[in-house]
Amino acid sequence: MKTKLLHPIARLVLAILMCLPICGSHAFAQEAESYAVFDEATNTLTFKHDTKKTDGAFALNEGDNAPGWYKSNDDGSNANIIKKVVFDASFANARPTNCHLWFYGCKNLTTIEGIEYLNTENVTSMSLMFSGCSALTTLNLSNFDTQSVTNMTGMFSDCRALTTLDVSNFNTQNVTDMSFMFFNCSAITTLDIARFDTKNVTNMSFMFCSDPALTTIYASDKFVTTACEEAENMFAECANLVGAVPYDENKVGKEMANCTTGYFTDIASKVAESYAVFDEATNTLTFKHDTNKPYGAFELNEGDNAPGWYKSNDDGSNANIIKKVVFDASFANARPTSCYKWFYDCTNLTTIEGIEYLNTENVTNMGWMFSNCEALTILDVSNFDTKNVTNMRCMFSICFALTTLDVSNFDTQNVTNMSNMFSDCSALTTLDLSNFDTKNVTDMSWMFSFDTALITIYASNKFVTTACEKGQNMFKDCTNLVGAVPYDENKRGKEMANCTTGYFTDKAATGIDAPTVSDDTAAEYYDLQGRRLNAPQKGVNIVKRGKKTTKVLVK
Repeated sequence: MKTKLLHPIARLVLAILMCLPICGSHAFAQEAESYAVFDEATNTLTFKHDTKKTDGAFALNEGDNAPGWYKSNDDGSNANIIKKVVFDASFANARPTNCHLWFYGCKNLTTIEGIEYLNTENVTSMSLMFSGCSALTTLNLSNFDTQSVTNMTGMFSDCRALTTLDVSNFNTQNVTDMSFMFFNCSAITTLDIARFDTKNVTNMSFMFCSDPALTTIYASDKFVTTACEEAENMFAECANLVGAVPYDENKVGKEMANCTTGYFTDIASKVAESYAVFDEATNTLTFKHDTNKPYGAFELNEGDNAPGWYKSNDDGSNANIIKKVVFDASFANARPTSCYKWFYDCTNLTTIEGIEYLNTENVTNMGWMFSNCEALTILDVSNFDTKNVTNMRCMFSICFALTTLDVSNFDTQNVTNMSNMFSDCSALTTLDLSNFDTKNVTDMSWMFSFDTALITIYASNKFVTTACEKGQNMFKDCTNLVGAVPYDENKRGKEMANCTTGYFTDKAATGIDAPTVSDDTAAEYYDLQGRRLNAPQKGVNIVKRGKKTTKVLVK
C-alpha cells in the first residue's frame, strides 16, 4: 500500500518542481507602469515608467478625464502648486494615449525637464495640455510626434509669458479642432506653423485671438481652411500681425489664413539665422545657418562678448564638456563678425569637422579663439580669410598638444595685437608665418613664449616690428629655436624677430638631401645647440658660409 501511494505523490511533487521555474519567471514578474509622482517638498511633478510605482502615485488619464495630479486637492486642483515638471528617462518607454489637461492651470510652472522622454506617438488628444501655464517663458516641443492627435483645442491658451514656442515639427494631418490653440499667448512675437496641414480641421475659432505681440506667422500652402466650419474671431486682437497684408481689425476670420492675401508669411521668405546648438548626448557643438533655429540654440556673439555656449552653465562655462565641434555645410552662408573666445577653455575638444565652412571674411576679432584647447593636436586654419582681423591676442595660447598648426595663408595686414598668440604651444616644432605682414602690430609681447619644442619659424621680410611698442619676452623659453642664429636666453625680445640676425628662418631655405658647397668659402656646421660639427649630421644643421647663415635639413 505504501509503495502504491508513493507513485502518485512523487508525480505530484515532480509536477510542482517542473512548474517552479515557470512560476518564478512569470507569476511573480511585475509589469512596468506609467505614472506621475508629486514631491511636495520641491513642488515637482515627475513622470516615470517602471515597476516601482508607490502609493499615492497618479495613473495617467484617459479620454476626457482630468489627470489625478490636477484634481487631487480638496479645492479640486493642485495644479497651481506645481513649479517644476520632470520626465524621467524611464518615461521614454511609456506610450500615453492622452495628454488632455496635463498641465492645465499650472500657473506657477516655470521649468520642464526631460521633455524629450515624452513619446506622444499614440496620443490622440492634447487639448488644454499647457493651458494656463502663465509663468512658462519657453517651450520646445520639436520632438513631439503628433501624427495621431485629433484635438488641439486650447493647447497653449493663456500662456501669457511664453516668448518662444517651437511647434515647427508638428504633424497635424489628423487634427480636427484647433480652436483657442494659441489664444492669449500675449508675449509671443513669432510662430512657425509651416508644417501644419489643416485639411481636416473643422474648428479654428479664436485660434490666434488676443495675441497682441504677434508680428509673424510663418505658414505654407498646406494650411487650408477648406474643411473649416467655425472660425469666429480667429485673428481678433492681433494688432501687430503682418503677413501678405497688414492687420485689419475688421478682417479677423479664416479668410485671412493664407500667405497671399492674408496675415500669414510664406516660410520660403523666412530669413536664415546663424546659430550654434549643443548636443549633451554627444558633447558636440554644431554651427548652422538656416531658418530652423531651435529652442535653446545659441546666437553668435559680437565684439568682446563671450559666446553663449561658453557661459551657459551655472559655473560660468560649459566649454570643458565640448568634445567635438562641427560646422554644418549650411554655415558656409554665415558671416560672423567675431570669433572671440569661440573655443576658449574647451580643454576636452579633440575634433573640429567642416571648418572649411567657416567664412571669416567679416571677422575682426579672433582673440582667444582656440586658447586652452589643450587636447587638440592638429589645426588647419589655412582657409581663414583674416584680412579684416585686428585682434589675434592669445588665439592659440595654451594649446599644449598641438603639433601641427597651419596659418600659412593668414593675411595679417590689419592686425594690431598678437600678444601671446602662440604662447605655451609646447608641442609645436614648426610655424610658417611667411605670409604674415606685421606692419601695424603694436603688441607682440610673449608671442612665442614657452614654446619649448619650437625649432623653426619661417618668416619673410614682411614680418617687421616697426610699429611694435610691446615686444617683451616674445621668445621666452624657446630653448630649441634656431633661425639665423641659435637661441640665446638673454635675447628674447622683438629685436630677434627677423631672418638675418634673429630667430626666424627665410622660407627660401628649404630642406635638401645634403648640403653642397657652390663657392670656395669654407662652410661651418653647427647643431641646434650651437655646437661646432666636423661634418653635417642627419637632421637640422646650422650652416655658416662667410657672412651667410642658413638652416638645412639633412635626410
